[in-house]
Amino acid sequence: MSAVPSPRTDAEPMAFTGLEFARGTVSAGGLAIVITSLGWTAVYFPMMALSVFYIVPTAIMATVLASGPAWLLGRTLRRVRRLALHLVLFAALGGAVGLLTTYAFFISVSGSAPGSNVADALPYALNGVCGALAVALARHRVARRARRVDAGLPPHATCSDPDAAAEDAVVERLASEG
Repeated sequence: MSAVPSPRTDAEPMAFTGLEFARGTVSAGGLAIVITSLGWTAVYFPMMALSVFYIVPTAIMATVLASGPAWLLGRTLRRVRRLALHLVLFAALGGAVGLLTTYAFFISVSGSAPGSNVADALPYALNGVCGALAVALARHRVARRARRVDAGLPPHATCSDPDAAAEDAVVERLASEG
């Protein structure tokens, strides 16, 4: 059981603490680095080593700058129980951040935005999709962890066997009550 009481109530089933928000922000940034690096490796294979030097600082800066809009979106959705809607909207936020970050990167490196041909659209599409996946996955992970903690379960499954994990949770709960 957590020492901090859950902020979630019937009226605000998806409320969150500052720590949960920070955990989601760090998770989104880390996932953005990993997913975007893998995406660029798949599309531009020899560029992977070089792209990491650009991806890491850019993803960290984008995560910091997007944390304000993410906080506002989370606060706006705290009364909405459906996780699917949260995932769609957070994916849209991540996609928008990916697109804006790509645009800002092109402006900072070359002084102008890329042209309108198909080859110039690939970085936008790639970073938009990677951003959407990273932010939606981070939101899902944080929500799943919060639900486990609220249910009195350990934050992470301790065993790959669901029956054994459920039994362990019951034993731990009984031990803490007795």
